[in-house]
Amino acid sequence: MRARRWILLLLIPPFVAVLYPPFYAGINPTLAGIPYFVWYQFLWTVITSVLTIVVYLVHGRDDAGEEA
Repeated sequence: MRARRWILLLLIPPFVAVLYPPFYAGINPTLAGIPYFVWYQFLWTVITSVLTIVVYLVHGRDDAGEEA
């Protein structure tokens, strides 16, 4: 498990990206008429989901290997 603990660092960028409002506090640019704030948040929701799945799969395999 120790060898793959670095994978947990993938959970930090989504946290920072939505924690600091100056990154996304604005209306422009729009995407298909949707303000920047809305699609930025939605994009990070999708990215966070994918990163969480990756972390779960990699870290979960390590945990399963230790129990055996």
